[in-house]
Amino acid sequence: PEIVPVDMKEQVKLGAGEGELACALAKHVKKKLVVIDPSYEALELFRKKYAHDPSFGKIECVCGSFFSLPVDYFKADLVVVIDYLDLADSYRTVDEIVRVLRYEGILFFGGIVLDHRDVEGAYDEFVHAANPFHNDYYLESDLETFLKLKNFAKISTESARVKISLGEWLEGWSSFTADGSDASEARGAIERSAEVFTSLYGWDGKDSLDEIGCTAVFRKNAYVEEEHKI
Repeated sequence: PEIVPVDMKEQVKLGAGEGELACALAKHVKKKLVVIDPSYEALELFRKKYAHDPSFGKIECVCGSFFSLPVDYFKADLVVVIDYLDLADSYRTVDEIVRVLRYEGILFFGGIVLDHRDVEGAYDEFVHAANPFHNDYYLESDLETFLKLKNFAKISTESARVKISLGEWLEGWSSFTADGSDASEARGAIERSAEVFTSLYGWDGKDSLDEIGCTAVFRKNAYVEEEHKI
């Protein structure tokens, strides 16, 4: 979905990604968009690809950790994190997001979630076999609960199933790891849970299955001063 923030002063995007979304966001920011990525190489590729884009002048690229975001307390109106929470320690990352967001600031999440019946995390086992950096995906309900405990209120969520090709998917992940994806182990994870993948993820027994993408908007709750009786 298109993101068009209203009167945003400063935004933070975790991960450079392909760069297109960052440039689209920068068009609507009044001050600047801070793009933070732990990979210097990823930021350099982003710069080379979009340096001549008119919106790039509003973008500040910073090589830094998601566990210690180089952003001051309560500085951001909006934090965007897409396809990155499963590649990091989500608890530490969200704690940092809470720190940098102003009260009533917005967290925009985009990523893969598990089918709500996949309580054992069969899809996680499959993804981890292909991508050793993968941590865990959430059930959509668990994501909402987790962020509620971190003082966020859900504004909206939307999920959709997308058909993917296993061959193309595995080839894509192989470029992110030094030794490449273990395609045989990943396919083995599906075969070991064939009934689950067939019924929950539409596996055709060969090369096609469903992945569940989720976009969600959360608002950081306003500060409420607690009164203590003496």
